[in-house]
Amino acid sequence: MLPLTPAPTREETASDSTPTDPPSIPLGNFPIKTRKEVREEQKQQKKAKKAKPPKVKKEKPPKAPRQSRITKRGMLGMASIFCALLVAFVLSPLVTRMANEETAVVVRTKQAISKGSLLEASSFQTVTVPARGLSKNAVTDISSITGKYAAVDIPAEDTMLVSKVSDSIPFPDSYLYELPAGKQAMSVRIKTFESGLSGKLLKDDIVSVYASLDNEEAKETYLAAAPLELRYVPILSVTTETGSDYDKQAAGDKEEELPLTVELLVTERQAQALAGLNQNSNIHLALVCRGNPEYMKYLLEAQEQVLAELEKAEQAQAEEEEAAEEEHSPEVEEEAQEVEAVE
Repeated sequence: MLPLTPAPTREETASDSTPTDPPSIPLGNFPIKTRKEVREEQKQQKKAKKAKPPKVKKEKPPKAPRQSRITKRGMLGMASIFCALLVAFVLSPLVTRMANEETAVVVRTKQAISKGSLLEASSFQTVTVPARGLSKNAVTDISSITGKYAAVDIPAEDTMLVSKVSDSIPFPDSYLYELPAGKQAMSVRIKTFESGLSGKLLKDDIVSVYASLDNEEAKETYLAAAPLELRYVPILSVTTETGSDYDKQAAGDKEEELPLTVELLVTERQAQALAGLNQNSNIHLALVCRGNPEYMKYLLEAQEQVLAELEKAEQAQAEEEEAAEEEHSPEVEEEAQEVEAVE
């Protein structure tokens, strides 16, 4: 039989319940660690891993200049692509449009032309331009404007338009710029209302000039003088008292001015006759022709023929007078006396 042992008391049981770590028993050179020591060591290792090392500011090296990554080959490639796009989307459509577009020939100036200048063929050239947007009034033939006048100042390399050309000089009193060689312009005063066809004379009329002389011979015959030199004379213009052309007054003007003078196209001989008659007589103008170019031409040619005949007659008379003076000169008389004495 086993011996009976007494039951342990509460104090003994309490002391027995507290855990006690077994003592470390050295095994050679490696000590044996208890679980608590191992756990603490593991905690310290974890803390050491979580702990960040102190930041050390490193000095940044100086930045080197950036080198372009685009090489020569890349530049050439980009230039080629740009040129290809330019040709494909700009030049090619433009050339195609120009090839399919209609063209026209127009007249352009080679040099600047001032207003009123006579247009000559050497001042122009013909060029081909797109017909699209071209004015309908553009001049296409140089010969159609040669001999006319510039209506405005025209710069060089400018396209000629019909509106820039005038058949006559584009200045007031343009007829004074176009006097024929050997002709003169002369004014004659209309002294009375009836002497100027009651204010109905107009430019380009053909008139005959009559003069009522204030002398006894005229009173006896009651006939006015009708000089052969002034049978058919063209009118250049009819002028009012203010100097404006009578035929250019506004239509319906209540204060219409009556003509005061008439400008005539005459030769030197006709001018002499008009000046004398205008000073010493009352001049009357009679209308001969208006608005009939063929008849006007015939009358003017007849007047030129009369003037030529009068000039020849005057020359012949002058030669006769010179011959008569030579016959009665002292030298001629002496020669005649010597001839008579010899005989």
